[in-house]
Amino acid sequence: MVHPFDGEAWKHFNSVHPHFSVESRNMRLGLCTNGFNLFGSFAAPYSCWLVILTVYNLPPGMCMRPEFIFLSMVIPGLSNPGRNIDVCLRPLIDELTQLWFSRALTYDISRKQNFVMRAALMWTINDFSASGMVSGWSTHGKLACPYCIENNKAFTLTNKGKSSFFDCHHRFLPLNHKYRNNRNDFFVGKVEKDTSLCIFSAGTNICYLLVYVDDILLTGSNSLLLQRLIQLQSLEFKLCDLGPVYYFLGIEVQSTGMGLLLRQYKYTLDILTLAGMLSYKPVDTPISTSKATILPDPLFSDATRFRQIMGALQYLTFMRLDICFAINRVYQFMHALTDSHWATIKCILRYLRVH
Repeated sequence: MVHPFDGEAWKHFNSVHPHFSVESRNMRLGLCTNGFNLFGSFAAPYSCWLVILTVYNLPPGMCMRPEFIFLSMVIPGLSNPGRNIDVCLRPLIDELTQLWFSRALTYDISRKQNFVMRAALMWTINDFSASGMVSGWSTHGKLACPYCIENNKAFTLTNKGKSSFFDCHHRFLPLNHKYRNNRNDFFVGKVEKDTSLCIFSAGTNICYLLVYVDDILLTGSNSLLLQRLIQLQSLEFKLCDLGPVYYFLGIEVQSTGMGLLLRQYKYTLDILTLAGMLSYKPVDTPISTSKATILPDPLFSDATRFRQIMGALQYLTFMRLDICFAINRVYQFMHALTDSHWATIKCILRYLRVH
């Protein structure tokens, strides 16, 4: 189970609004809405829309419990509110705006004191059809996918004239997946070759082009060929050449005579700094395979910090296979972290000091 605290959106919000994130008691909310028929599927058509607020300051096991989910609004009607849902949500949005700008004096019962609380709406959760009403993105037509946009492969059905997306999803499968060459069960007579990794070869020269969101990584065996490919791409769309890549997604890239050397040294130092263990003595092994991990210890006091470090270490296992066993072993107990599990994590961090 992964908490939104470990996600990029949460971390980006902290960096943009440091004055909000410094107070851990400020509320981070999620808004969920959907409609249902009160009278069953065989009765008269009806669409009652519930608007629910969820508090994400709580641990994963408590976020979705009924006592911590707040029914903020009920929008009745014979049909869905459509774009008019903005009018219905206006009182709630005004209150959320007030909590963000004007704040609210709140009593902390655990500390027996008052504090000024702010709130931020971090996410909206709804099905795809409802997103067209809540977010304002049109969920109809060929541009319905908010990720692919104009790059989607939707097509119009011959008989009914409707747009179909269901036969295009195998474009995201691995290149060697059997569904990519399936000419019968998807788009008839077509082999799917679209991918985020493109390989171009010309004689003895070869180039690799990797697309990640709005970033493009380009490498190859011939510098003149690379420059030619960059020029051709700049003719098709606006392009900004940032030069050689040195650091990307926590991975350091160093060019050598034999190719590219990838490592995560800086990323490892960032984890040690986050955990405050740069000055600890190193150890020779990340975990003891003979010592039991389940001990009758009390629960760890700062589970949020624990999960943050665990998420960072999980990303490190892509290149550090020597810590995979230790990380995966602790991950089995993420639902109830104890002091002994934290001691195991400290052992892994001390191992990373010199390895």
